[in-house]
Amino acid sequence: MSYGEHRVQPALQQLPKWLVDYIQWHQSQIRLTDFSAADTNQYMVLSCWEWQKCGGFSDRLRALPFYLLLASKVQRLLCIHWSEPFGLEELLQPPKGGMDWRCPTYMPQAEDVRHYTLFRGREKIDTKQMVQTMIVDLQQNHDRFISIGGKDRDFEKINRLNNIFQANSYQKRYPVANKWNYVDLTQHIFRILFEPIPPILRRMKAVMEHHRLIEAKYTAIHVRGRYPTGRMQDIVGKSEAKDHDKGSHTLPFDGKLKDYLLKILENAVECAVQLLVDHDEPIFFSSDNTDLTEYALKHTFTIQNRNISLVGAIENRDEIQHLGAVHHLSSHDNNKTTDPSLFYPIIQDLFLMGGARCVAHGIGSFGAFGAGLTGNTCRVVHRKHSGKPVSCPNPSQKKIIDNVTVDLLLLDSTNNNDDGGKL
Repeated sequence: MSYGEHRVQPALQQLPKWLVDYIQWHQSQIRLTDFSAADTNQYMVLSCWEWQKCGGFSDRLRALPFYLLLASKVQRLLCIHWSEPFGLEELLQPPKGGMDWRCPTYMPQAEDVRHYTLFRGREKIDTKQMVQTMIVDLQQNHDRFISIGGKDRDFEKINRLNNIFQANSYQKRYPVANKWNYVDLTQHIFRILFEPIPPILRRMKAVMEHHRLIEAKYTAIHVRGRYPTGRMQDIVGKSEAKDHDKGSHTLPFDGKLKDYLLKILENAVECAVQLLVDHDEPIFFSSDNTDLTEYALKHTFTIQNRNISLVGAIENRDEIQHLGAVHHLSSHDNNKTTDPSLFYPIIQDLFLMGGARCVAHGIGSFGAFGAGLTGNTCRVVHRKHSGKPVSCPNPSQKKIIDNVTVDLLLLDSTNNNDDGGKL
């Protein structure tokens, strides 16, 4: 599998020196920590408290590269704490030899931790100035725990933060973070920080063995079947579409909705076929709509005079839940918000996408997350933001490269822009 102890060192070799230095410093501090109340380390908590608008799984982690940069600048141990709907450690764990991102169990309650908010509604603020000011504020704060996050999970704001990470990681030119895309280095960062917990890993291995999927020798498709909300409202009505994207209820797979989703599916398959390098290469399919997944796996598609069959995981699976729906779901069924196993399919599909050679995905950040775990080396977007399909090939397959400019470079402690150790 593509995650675990054996992937940590190779991944470290692909990162800029400043990030390798921070990860190694983080590891050394954790090794010296006895994880008792006597611990004197200072932590920067990437948080999801009950009062925060945290978004879904992808929304919460897309800005992780930037927060690693920020933590390195203020010499704090980055840790991740989710109280809603449960801790991230219920789904992922640090690999042996990797960076342990788990917060100490004795961390104070939310009301006793000072929280720093980026942007705070000021969308037009100069991003570098905001971050540089935040660095000074954090350096002057000597609390053992501080938490940090954005005002919301707006993808353009996250891109602005991640482009600061990019500019501070490359010497001359960098791949631009735009739309819902993850930075290319995500594939290496995640292999150092994360691996699925054993129950999810067993499920992944079973799917790969059953369908004879070999890492980097298959293509993946993801279709967001419950999004965008506006398009769903046009098809089924406002009341029926409400909270449908969050998995609170399912809609009948028939009529206009079925016709619409099948057009999206057929176009996605056409896009994926264009990415294949071998006629025998398997195509893995996943979606947040279980009915659509069942249809996709049971039917054959005729593309370019070829019969195309898809493979995937559907056995014993309920409708995919959305982490951002926790408050709504909790008012109906507490078990759905507290049982982590209901969210295992999210991680399983994500990491199986990330093990592919190429990814064809639609709108939203989840499919882009899977492509990011491949390093964005081979990907295409098969759907417009409006929800309509877009034919392939299209410009989404091209990376945007920009020059590193001073307006994105953060100053070090001596007020210099240090180019040492960048890619």
